[in-house]
Amino acid sequence: MLHMLAAGVLRGGPAALAVEVPGGADPASAPRAAGGAGEASGDEERRRNATEGEGLIGNGVGSTAGGEGGGGPAAATPQEQPEGRAAAAGEEPPVSPGVRVALSLLAFYRGVLSPLMPSTCRFLPTCSNYSIESYKKYGTVRGTVLTAWRLLRCNPWGGRGYDPPAWPPVGLAPLYSVPYTPELTVVLGVALSYWLVTSTIDSLLR
Repeated sequence: MLHMLAAGVLRGGPAALAVEVPGGADPASAPRAAGGAGEASGDEERRRNATEGEGLIGNGVGSTAGGEGGGGPAAATPQEQPEGRAAAAGEEPPVSPGVRVALSLLAFYRGVLSPLMPSTCRFLPTCSNYSIESYKKYGTVRGTVLTAWRLLRCNPWGGRGYDPPAWPPVGLAPLYSVPYTPELTVVLGVALSYWLVTSTIDSLLR
């Protein structure tokens, strides 16, 4: 068998060892063609990977930009919160329990007691309307201070005319620039009112 193969090689020469390539292509060009196809597929894969990498980077930048004001959802700032939006728009703050109690007492006064008394208020808005606006706009403590100061000023020597609620109280800006002065005023006012009421009751019972 081996001597037959050797005889065939000797008769046919180098051409007998040539490998038949489909399509009639040159056997020497087959490795080059295969290498070129491999390089083309490698280039295509690198381009695809680069495109996917750019897409991932673009998505990351887009999400970051969205969080800082782009198209994506961003965290709510203090002004976007309900309290922040109300303050920025000049709206009234949420009503506290103390404000509710004060407004209920004022509603009772306006509905029951005020119709029985003559209209003698020297200011506009009236003292009851001024108090309601003060409580709604400034809360329990400052609303109480503003209401008390308006009532003390509602006399023949206290002035007249248009007097909307504003903080600090009219003529008391230096005093109420000190921290915790409104709270201290309310505490002292409650103590004084308690003393006056109890003293009056004691004097009437004697």
